[in-house]
Amino acid sequence: RHVALPAPSDREKTQVYPQRYIAHFPAAGEIILFDRSWYNRAGVERVMAKLPEAPQADSAFWKFWELGTSGHATLYRLTKGRIGGKYQGAPVALVDSVGRKSGKRRTHPLLCTEDGENLVIVASKGGVNRHPAWYHNLMANPETKANWYGDVRQVRAREVEGAERERLWARMVETY
Repeated sequence: RHVALPAPSDREKTQVYPQRYIAHFPAAGEIILFDRSWYNRAGVERVMAKLPEAPQADSAFWKFWELGTSGHATLYRLTKGRIGGKYQGAPVALVDSVGRKSGKRRTHPLLCTEDGENLVIVASKGGVNRHPAWYHNLMANPETKANWYGDVRQVRAREVEGAERERLWARMVETY
């Protein structure tokens, strides 16, 4: 069976890609080919160039997302970043945050670059026009730790401004 996917609805834009496809999953003995070629050429949505957004905590996919992130972090730690230390050629660090409401410690694999002794990350939610939850958690509890290829560092998160922000943004664009 061949399925041509339409442009996503506003609701679908808040979902990870598998959530959009679940209604089209195959019955016994079927193979499904999802045709997105026209969709991508038309620039409706850039699929391969951005990470899917994390699902909402009340989503059925949240547990899968947490398992995937946990597995990524475990492999990164065990191999000191040899596995899970790059995404599309860009370096990845593991950054911890403590939930400002839950108090739960979480580890986030994030694109990163070094700037002297500092690690630089961008609080992007896959291009969405709002900050990810970990950003708010780091602003509320900035003292944390980061794992940079096996070097676990005590760090203090801060938002940069002005000329420093412009300089570091250029570094991140160059890195990614």
